[in-house]
Amino acid sequence: MIPITKLIRAFKRFLSKVIHAPPQGKAVAPGTWTCLRTTKPDATATARDDASRLKTSGSSCAKTLDNKDPKLRDGPMASKHRWKQVQSFGLQLGVGSLDEYERRTAFGAAAAQVFLRQPTTDAFQLVTIRLVHRINFEPVYPWAGDFRTPGQLATIGGYVAADAGRIEAELDLLYQQSQDWRHEQTARSVADRAAMVAFFHARFERIHPFRDGNGRLGRLLLSEHLCRLCGRRSNIDWLAIRSCYLAGLAAADGGDLGPLANLFLASLNEPLIRRAYQSPFRIAPGMDTPE
Repeated sequence: MIPITKLIRAFKRFLSKVIHAPPQGKAVAPGTWTCLRTTKPDATATARDDASRLKTSGSSCAKTLDNKDPKLRDGPMASKHRWKQVQSFGLQLGVGSLDEYERRTAFGAAAAQVFLRQPTTDAFQLVTIRLVHRINFEPVYPWAGDFRTPGQLATIGGYVAADAGRIEAELDLLYQQSQDWRHEQTARSVADRAAMVAFFHARFERIHPFRDGNGRLGRLLLSEHLCRLCGRRSNIDWLAIRSCYLAGLAAADGGDLGPLANLFLASLNEPLIRRAYQSPFRIAPGMDTPE
């Protein structure tokens, strides 16, 4: 087993060499996806669940969240808002533009991914969550890896995140809930395991432990969770499915993990869930008892 301190030092050396390197590669044009909804027992719109609609244009969920808030759209307005936002969190010296911020976090994400893929890394544990955030965001934030402190409030999708004083307890509870689910017989199928990943991801985002970077960190963890629980890596284009992803998170807030799990199942070319998939635990922080 490679000591964590040695890994961190190696990552820092790696980042110091490449942090000012010119960006390479070319962005792939995103495709268009439709929402992967679950049907209700008495619903007549089963056709909406048909996997043949997976990669068609005219997404029915594109209207749900994408056009309501300028912060959710691409373009100069969104970039200006985002740059003001990251500046308010307190940046490392040398981060003078949003492009520089994005470049550094991209390199940090690559280093964090290397760490997550170590066989001895438990991608569900609190200590791992903090360390991955630190590796990913230390190039831009001096406080990377530190949870929110009292007075640092956060909201996600209009919901209030966990109180700062409860963050560690909430993440410990999330870890225990996930472990219990993993060891139950109900998590036998790929669909069950994808639903468990959806639960962890949705609840993590509702806890929102850090001042910034929760979404990126959550998706990094999610990719590793899918690999370890479902046996292979997915290739999700988050920009292409953004509207459906936000709609899936909203459905999970209401207790139905199906739409979010279906996004993951589609990326693995697995059959979709064609019913409401009720979460065995509450998603909202501070509500610890099962539904």
